[in-house]
Amino acid sequence: MRTGGQIRKSGMELATAVLLGLGNVPSFHPRGGLTLTHFIVLVGLPVFLPVAWRLRTARWLFVLLLVWALGIVITSLITGDRLFNVCLALSYPCTIALSFFGAVWAFCQGSAVARTFVCSLITGLIAANVLYKAPSYHVDPWKYALGPVITMCCILLAAALLSRGHFTVAVLVTSAICLFNLLSGFRSLFLVTCVSFLVTVLTGLTGRPPGRRRWSRCVWVGIVLSCLLVALYSVYGQLASDGTLGREQQIKWSRQADSEGGAVIGARPEIAGSLALVAESPVIGRGVKPHVSAHSRSVFFRAWRAVNGGVEGPHERYYYFGKGLLIHSILFQRWLETGILAVPGLVFPVGLLGAAVLTSISASSRSSILVFCFLLSLLLWDLLFSPWSRLHGVYFGTSAAAAAVYLKTRTNWWPIGTVGRRAVEEDRLSRQR
Repeated sequence: MRTGGQIRKSGMELATAVLLGLGNVPSFHPRGGLTLTHFIVLVGLPVFLPVAWRLRTARWLFVLLLVWALGIVITSLITGDRLFNVCLALSYPCTIALSFFGAVWAFCQGSAVARTFVCSLITGLIAANVLYKAPSYHVDPWKYALGPVITMCCILLAAALLSRGHFTVAVLVTSAICLFNLLSGFRSLFLVTCVSFLVTVLTGLTGRPPGRRRWSRCVWVGIVLSCLLVALYSVYGQLASDGTLGREQQIKWSRQADSEGGAVIGARPEIAGSLALVAESPVIGRGVKPHVSAHSRSVFFRAWRAVNGGVEGPHERYYYFGKGLLIHSILFQRWLETGILAVPGLVFPVGLLGAAVLTSISASSRSSILVFCFLLSLLLWDLLFSPWSRLHGVYFGTSAAAAAVYLKTRTNWWPIGTVGRRAVEEDRLSRQR
């Protein structure tokens, strides 16, 4: 029987979890993604930080984000950035770190607090998109605001169904959101959801081989997944080119598939321009200053034309350079602005998710596979092909926290080395007891 003090403590933990999720609705710095949640974590850092600091991955992430912040300061001093631009650039690693610390605390407090946090987070993200982004996109609020969050909600629902053995219902939920994204023209989210679904199904079909052979299954799943994605690419190309998926997708496919880099690079020709600009200053970056020189514009559009095959017009010139440099890539945008020291801090959360996917495949945990594979695919796509929105710090930090806590609880996740052997032995002894 729980005492009054334990009940009060549990109630405070649940209330804090609700605040951490719903606090993402009010935004104090929309461009940087600074929300009320980040202020809550900052005030309660003496409580949140010790919980996260027990994880080695948390220390690594903290160090890499500090390195990123140091790179921002160095670049700003060299390029002469204004204080406002420096604060804007510093907000990116800060939002990732604070989201990470708050989410680690929530995931480490037990299943009730973790579920409460996830439910309030999903609610907060939907509300934030409705308030801040959906009204600005009258043409397609699903693609530019609500799509990723609603799809994530469906994935979490399917994962919960899988954990309870309701495989058929989980397949129906995942298939329905896949089809909806395809018919609505949200091709990247359709691909992300398909990859997550295919990896989950393939892992379930392989059974559960014992011992070290479990890691060979990751290779097998990767090979089969690659073949299926090639087939999916061909089928989609056929359906899009003959107009089965609508006139808009037919036009997009015909324009992008014939480009120099194929359909993916054809859809994001600014990546080629970004690489050309990065090559000019790969270490220091150009700063966050709004002015872009005529030479940089020329370099960008020369590479852009080589892939896109067209000539830039007023729309393209304004879109990419109207209010400073705007690139459809979180990685290259931050690299261009603050230098190469930004790269490790951005890549490390994605690496954590990759390790969580491999671990969940090895452990035959279909619910974990579905969630982590979706998060990995989504953030990897956004890292390469999407701009930074006001909530990407929340996505990166929370996803990295979920992966870090999962890897910590799976004590035998590391496949080789002394640490891995010791962890496996401890896990075996605990099972025997």
